Amino acid sequence: SITKTKQAVEVLKKLGCGEELERLIKSRKIRQGKGKMRNRRYTVRRGPLVIYGEDKGVVRAFRNIPGVQTASVKDLNLLKLAPGGYF
Repeated sequence: SITKTKQAVEVLKKLGCGEELERLIKSRKIRQGKGKMRNRRYTVRRGPLVIYGEDKGVVRAFRNIPGVQTASVKDLNLLKLAPGGYF
């Protein structure tokens, strides 16, 4: 089970997401408009979605990687699988 962020980054790189992680780190930009004053200062592009069956430290390991999101199998919906769409 993955419990540390360092392990999570290694797993993503082994799966071939190394370039994607670099792209996400560079994508952190300052938001336009008044959102900056309302504690929504930065925007980050969306990256890989990690889906898990049981949370045994997985969410804690992946939450500090920018752009990487986690979701339980029970909590999946269309907007998490295909961001940018609507229904």
